[in-house]
Amino acid sequence: WNGYGQLGLGNYTRRSTFTAVPELPDGKVAKQVIAGGHHTMILADDGTVFACGSNSHGQLGLGDTSIRTAFTAVEPLHDDKVAKQVVAGDSHTMILAEDGTVFACGSNIYGQLGLGDTTDRNTFTAVPALPDGKVAKQVIAGFSHTMILAEDGTMFACGTNFFGQLGLGRATNRNTTFTAVPPLPDG
Repeated sequence: WNGYGQLGLGNYTRRSTFTAVPELPDGKVAKQVIAGGHHTMILADDGTVFACGSNSHGQLGLGDTSIRTAFTAVEPLHDDKVAKQVVAGDSHTMILAEDGTVFACGSNIYGQLGLGDTTDRNTFTAVPALPDGKVAKQVIAGFSHTMILAEDGTMFACGTNFFGQLGLGRATNRNTTFTAVPPLPDG
């Protein structure tokens, strides 16, 4: 399926075999490829992020909601932060910077961006710092929820929780900011 140009080939043509994607500009080399619901992100080895595909909620982080059929460079992160990890949910994208700062964009209908509201963002926006000085080590995106693993092993969650997927003990959405998940049993 390539109905939103998410293959980054410059068109909407379906492919049933692997097809080479055009090279990234300026000799950039892909380090990570991330597939969302109908969008694709590339993290280059120098921290540059590229995006293509569906952008109906601003999940590409390009400042608008226009579809891109070719990989397009995302503006650098605020304060010269460098992307270390990129993850994508169905219609949202999260970036973990090298210093542990988390950035979010896209659909936020269930508060999955962890920004304290349910407003979509079309540019990468810094997520409030984790409580108690905890630093993000890894970010994980589900369909419409997001989890953060802190360096000390604490898990934080936000977004849809219809089926209890946030691990918070009840099926209540968390659309404010990231909430600490209770520790696993037996330490």
